[in-house]
Amino acid sequence: MKIKLFLLLFLVSTLTSFGQGNYLDSVKNHRLERNLEMKDTVKSPLKKDEILKFESLHFFDANEKWRITADFKKAKKKSIITMPTSSGKIKEYKLLGYALFRCNDTSIQLSVYSPVLHPEYLFIPFTDLTSGNECYGGGRYLEVEMINKKQILLDFNFCYNPYCAYTTGYNCPIPPMENFVPIRIEAGEKLLWESH
Repeated sequence: MKIKLFLLLFLVSTLTSFGQGNYLDSVKNHRLERNLEMKDTVKSPLKKDEILKFESLHFFDANEKWRITADFKKAKKKSIITMPTSSGKIKEYKLLGYALFRCNDTSIQLSVYSPVLHPEYLFIPFTDLTSGNECYGGGRYLEVEMINKKQILLDFNFCYNPYCAYTTGYNCPIPPMENFVPIRIEAGEKLLWESH
């Protein structure tokens, strides 16, 4: 009986570790792809002289704590809102609803948007207590996906800086005040060098 129990516990432990390993590998692979993109002379947002100086993006250590299944509250009306950008131009987005979750004993609500011209793309522009410190002061972006009509997956390990954090010439949406998170989101991309 004890042997069976030991084997069962060992199997559960092994499968859990395997699952975590697969997840961490997926984060690692995504980060490798991000670095390759930054070095690619066709895909990179960087100018040629900036690509030559580029070494690597900086990230917080991946942690499954930041992979969050949040409740989704649909907006009563899918209104078109205007969001100012870093260049002073205005972009239009649809407010789809709100992601609600708790983290570090704090209740958090984030507005979820989609570009008017690309309704399939769901994203959350946000700032938090790392903004202007380890991370870009203009906030970061998180692409999200619906799990079902009432739940949405937020994986902050995949959040990233807008191109404006690295170079000039882009119109990066500025996160709205309601998407300020009053805790440190120690996940995803950090600053690379002196931001623009």
